[in-house]
Amino acid sequence: MSENNIPENNIINKINKNKIYKYKIYKHKIDILFILIIAIFTSSLVYLLINANDQLGIYCSDVFIYLTNSLNLAGYPLGKTSNLYLSPVICVITSLIFKLGYIDQIAIFTVTGIFFPISSIGTYLLFKLKLNRITSLFGAILFSSFSLNILWTANGTMDIPAIAISIWVIYFTILAVNKNPKYFLLAFPLFVIGFFTRYTVGFILPLMFLYILFEIDIIGKISVLRYKNFKNFKKSILVSLKKLIKSNSFKYFLVGILIALAIFSLFLVFLTNKGTDLTFITQTQNVVSGDKGSFIDPGFKPEPYFYIENLGNFISSNSVEFHDLIPVIKNPGILSYFVLVLISGGALIYTLELVFRSIRNHRNKNNDNNINDYENKNNYENKIKKYSNKAIYLKVLLAIIITITIIFTYKQVSSIISEILFLINILLIFNILNYILSSNNLNNLNNSNSEDYNNSNNSIKPIKDLNFNLLMISWFFIYLIFFSFSDVKVDRYFITVMPVIAYFGAYCLDFLSSKFIKFLKSYKNKKQLGKAFSIKNNKDNNSENNNPIENNINNNSNKNSNNNKNSNNSTKKSNNTKNNNSTKNSNSINNNYDNSDKDLVQSLIAIILILVFIVSAFSSVGIIPSKNKDIDGPIIISDWLKNYDPNYDSKVIWTYNTRYYTWYLMMNVGAAYEKDIPKLEKNNVTYYISRNISKENYTIENYTIIKKYNNINLYKRNT
Repeated sequence: MSENNIPENNIINKINKNKIYKYKIYKHKIDILFILIIAIFTSSLVYLLINANDQLGIYCSDVFIYLTNSLNLAGYPLGKTSNLYLSPVICVITSLIFKLGYIDQIAIFTVTGIFFPISSIGTYLLFKLKLNRITSLFGAILFSSFSLNILWTANGTMDIPAIAISIWVIYFTILAVNKNPKYFLLAFPLFVIGFFTRYTVGFILPLMFLYILFEIDIIGKISVLRYKNFKNFKKSILVSLKKLIKSNSFKYFLVGILIALAIFSLFLVFLTNKGTDLTFITQTQNVVSGDKGSFIDPGFKPEPYFYIENLGNFISSNSVEFHDLIPVIKNPGILSYFVLVLISGGALIYTLELVFRSIRNHRNKNNDNNINDYENKNNYENKIKKYSNKAIYLKVLLAIIITITIIFTYKQVSSIISEILFLINILLIFNILNYILSSNNLNNLNNSNSEDYNNSNNSIKPIKDLNFNLLMISWFFIYLIFFSFSDVKVDRYFITVMPVIAYFGAYCLDFLSSKFIKFLKSYKNKKQLGKAFSIKNNKDNNSENNNPIENNINNNSNKNSNNNKNSNNSTKKSNNTKNNNSTKNSNSINNNYDNSDKDLVQSLIAIILILVFIVSAFSSVGIIPSKNKDIDGPIIISDWLKNYDPNYDSKVIWTYNTRYYTWYLMMNVGAAYEKDIPKLEKNNVTYYISRNISKENYTIENYTIIKKYNNINLYKRNT
């Protein structure tokens, strides 16, 4: 007690709480700083990309549908209402800008561009759940610098908005499972909004449930219940379900789903009232039935490894070429190879370390004393463990069979079936690895002091690390299986998995840099130990050559020390606790110094790479071409027609592509191909716009070409 009668422990607790509070404030300040850096960086990119895309023009024909849909929602009866089912979320937001009187393509460029900072901030927060702050910042900058992402940002397409929402859905799902189930109230409704932004977001839903099943370890639970109550298996399952239903987590889970279903219903009512077709239902049916797309599509590429082969281009590219109005990024840069080597090298070393550690722990598994103690204390758990040891081999065999089945039936069955098999396989792999890693940790506990084990960096936390990494791997393969299955392949479809590439880039950077630092420290310690050993040998050799007087003095001192041993024993015993505490404190101080050195080096490496990839991102904006004849064609023809005939909008106009000219002419136009040429005069068509017309139909009876540009011809009916 102090003079103020306050216990010393209370004072220490208050000091510790104050330190913790200050540390939390410091961490929040760092988060705000990093988020601000990401926001400024990505917003600058968006500003440059809006200007670049406005100068280049719209090269994805889907954007014209979104623009006409937005006009329709803004009160301008333009285009087909049957197309309103396409990305209603973005169209509604864009229509609000149109209602303000600003009708321009920049409106949709801005709306879709806003989602780029949102996606990058989301990647930082998502990665921060697993990695430290500076490494998470590197991951977010890496994601923002990918050439594929930059090419398709702020150009009116839905890929960046869709991936932005997907990232936040996964983030809220993980928070709901690991921290607070109230986040389910955000995760599921946001998923529905993402679904109506781009329908491929629908594949995020099985990933959400997968992470929930990871936390439950459903296969492990069933195995234990089946062993525990083999005769009353059904009864034990019902009891477990009742406990789950009564839990607080399930309540918020259910409420989140109900809110999501309500939002989904509102979208359906909204689209039905607007007179649109619910074509996404038909598209879903086609996907389930195994439809691979049409060979007449400009993006027809039946090669199954298209996305893997072009992965280097997607990371960092030096050029962009247009093939039939489809931009293709080519010539991967040095940074592409750096990221690929980083990820593959990290994966290889991590796997080898895991395998060797498992082998080493398996060899040391049969420590007689520890195992006997463990069996005596935990006989029942040991029986379950023996049962699990037998079951684990069956699970490994089953996982191998499923993997072989997926490989050999790929493209022979629907991609949905392949994905279902893959998800089942991932659950099996999770259960197998979780069991192995848990056994390794238990073995480490049995074969070492608990304090040393807790302080060691060799332990692997089974669930915390494993479920996050397997979720990311599942994210990658779910979309890869789906898009590779289709014969229609476009670069931008791969944006759905770019957060995964960025995550494993950041993860492997953290992993490899820590291993490298550890290697340098061990090498340095060995060197110092060698020097110390040589110095000691020299001293010992010198001491042997000492004179007899010195030896007598040493002998006398040894006798005195032996006489004083008994008296010193009591003082040693009394000081043992103090010495232990001091050694613990010194060890912790040394560990803190080691960790601070490690953090400093890792931070320096991350900062250097962040600066490199920031420069790379801005250079990627520069490779986007400012002009393209195929893109300029419809714009030049439309502008020329407006000047030639100010009353053009009162005439009947047919074109080879209604999407372009409905927007550029701001009127409803008819669709006509070469086979429809005989129908022109019968339908009182005044202007006909053709592209790549054949020589046989180049001259149209009673029509004259009044404007040519590139391969586009503008015909006018003779009066």
